[in-house]
Amino acid sequence: MSGNSVRRMEPAPSTDDSYISVEQDFARRLHHYMTQRGWSQSDLARAVWGERTNSKGYREAKGRDRISVFLKGDTLPEAKTLAVLAEALEVEPDELCPEQHKKAMAWEPHSVSLTLAPGHSDRARLVIDRIVPFHVGAEIIAILAKHGLAAPEET
Repeated sequence: MSGNSVRRMEPAPSTDDSYISVEQDFARRLHHYMTQRGWSQSDLARAVWGERTNSKGYREAKGRDRISVFLKGDTLPEAKTLAVLAEALEVEPDELCPEQHKKAMAWEPHSVSLTLAPGHSDRARLVIDRIVPFHVGAEIIAILAKHGLAAPEET
């Protein structure tokens, strides 16, 4: 699409090659089909979401950062985004994300909320109901533990 040289980016390597997460598998498949077309992240983003003019007057692809997140294996696209990515790459959605992956995506409610605790101006209820990479979950628990909040409070 663009006349620019293609910057090829491999998904982040797994520390344990015996297990590849759904996100990493999707990243590898996405990268494979981008490479087949000779597309950069910007090329794919431009084909999916179009372009905009930045503050300096240059044309740039919308959503390029989203493609980067997918290629790092950090997250999966929502079903609607998967469909437009597949269409742009001229492949079936199952080729990017096999059926078993879609089941995991459908199960994930993508719910994160923070609400002020009733009767408290300095306390809140944090609810995270998401599938995340293990290390991210461990970091969240470590932050809570650092503040003495990792275990349920006794009443």
